[in-house]
Amino acid sequence: MPETKWHHAVVKTISDICQTTYDHTTDGNRDPIVLSRKGIHQTCEYRPDVIADHDVGRDIYEVVGSETVNEAVVDILQFLVMHGRCKLRMFCNSPSKRKRIEDTARVILYNLGEAKEREFKERVMIYSLPINKQGMRSLHRRLRAIIYSTMTNPD
Repeated sequence: MPETKWHHAVVKTISDICQTTYDHTTDGNRDPIVLSRKGIHQTCEYRPDVIADHDVGRDIYEVVGSETVNEAVVDILQFLVMHGRCKLRMFCNSPSKRKRIEDTARVILYNLGEAKEREFKERVMIYSLPINKQGMRSLHRRLRAIIYSTMTNPD
């Protein structure tokens, strides 16, 4: 399955699962999260693939198919600027890309300070969902298990 087809299939599956699981689900490309800082008159838009809200927080889902490692790391940095109870789940199409994203993010966050590095470990989860012939049924089951087991909760 080509990367773009895989990307669309994973985003659609995540969106479908989230619509039945969360209070409110939106497409970050249509309804981006505006990031700003007090005292600075400039904003930027964070456009994750799926934004899922519920009573105890917000969960963000990113699917990394044809994006570069650097684009994925920028997504992580934009996510870490967000305030509130939220988690990021990032899905990659290969274990090697997952490792490169984690390693690059850790190097950058290490240089930003221990607090950001700790926040990365607590709030960001990166999974590998390789492109394979197992089909959408297997993908749907695996995504459902990940989403249900990692939803933001009030602990």
